[in-house]
Amino acid sequence: SYLQDIICPIFHYILSYSLDHLEHSDDAKELLHETILLIGYFTLLDNKLQTIMVQGELTLTQKLFSLPFNYFFDSKLKAIFMPTAICLSFENERVMEILNKEINLNIFVKFLMCRR
Repeated sequence: SYLQDIICPIFHYILSYSLDHLEHSDDAKELLHETILLIGYFTLLDNKLQTIMVQGELTLTQKLFSLPFNYFFDSKLKAIFMPTAICLSFENERVMEILNKEINLNIFVKFLMCRR
């Protein structure tokens, strides 16, 4: 499909590029943050798109969940990452299975509890 063949490789490339240049460029940080948010909007309430994000050898979901450690604990970076993680997994059992293997799901619970 168009989404798998075109959009996913573009997201992969942008994530890889920005992660490779993260330490040396504020522009790369900004690009990474905007891409993370875009992926969240892209998958919001769309089961088909969520599922596409977990297909392939190295999935976009795996790439996102291998972000540097501080994206899971720094409050500013968590505010960028967590909404996208929630959009990726909302009401999608396949994605939740993968996420459960990648990270401790209590991180989601704590994030949501702090947002009430």
